[in-house]
Amino acid sequence: MSRRRRHTLLITMVCASALAACGGSTSPAAVVRGAGAKTEAQRTATLNFAITSNASGAPVTSDGTGATDFSAKLVRGTFTVNGVPGVPDGAKADGIVTGQLIYAQLLGSAAHPLGLKQDWIKVDLRQLANIPGLDLGTITQAGAINPHVVFLFAGGVTSATKVGDETVNGTKVTHYKATVDLNQAVKTLSGDDATLINKDLASYTSATVPEDVWIDATGLMRKVTFSVSVNGGAGKTPSTQTVSYEFPAFGAAVDTSLPPATDTADLTDVLAKVAGQQAGG
Repeated sequence: MSRRRRHTLLITMVCASALAACGGSTSPAAVVRGAGAKTEAQRTATLNFAITSNASGAPVTSDGTGATDFSAKLVRGTFTVNGVPGVPDGAKADGIVTGQLIYAQLLGSAAHPLGLKQDWIKVDLRQLANIPGLDLGTITQAGAINPHVVFLFAGGVTSATKVGDETVNGTKVTHYKATVDLNQAVKTLSGDDATLINKDLASYTSATVPEDVWIDATGLMRKVTFSVSVNGGAGKTPSTQTVSYEFPAFGAAVDTSLPPATDTADLTDVLAKVAGQQAGG
């Protein structure tokens, strides 16, 4: 090999290595897709969340802080609600969300109207979906507290653009705007995860979900927000739900235990009776 060819080969290798090191060959969409798996691999994180929905005709908001176990798909935290009929604004509850189960321990004035003897209430979204005439708007909003869905979205990221460098909770991040195709996302999933995204496809007015993602220098998600249009039931117009998650720190200790049955009141029957009364006029 001539000296010139050796020099040319060496320069080519150096340039290729430099491009790879600088991320020159990695598209923004690939960065966002990869951040989902990297973040989920951290196993646990502290969590800030905020959900807003107008499914009940007026804005209902819930926000709070806690911790999440990604592998257990569980969130434990304290949240505040505003706009829920019959519940004082600013009411707080300790809550656990795992899969389709929601546990809540109402605090202070929020607990008084129910007159329950047990410390905790339990709602199973799978059972409630089979109750005719029940408006699940504010109930299903609680289920959105679990950030597991953003990891399922990752496989459906079809495009993304870099917005710029910002700071979230004191951590330097890069802000991306991305588009998620749920039909593409579900092809990468199986089991309960595929079922969850298929339910979203049935519930949302569009299979395309716009999201904003803030990713740190190590490739971990630090904040995610997205908005979806949800089909209205029984002739109602579609509603809008906006969700935001922040992960201030990773490696948090998370209590994944659930309240014992003796301390828990199952609201399924109560809500079924409410739906029947509403249907009867």
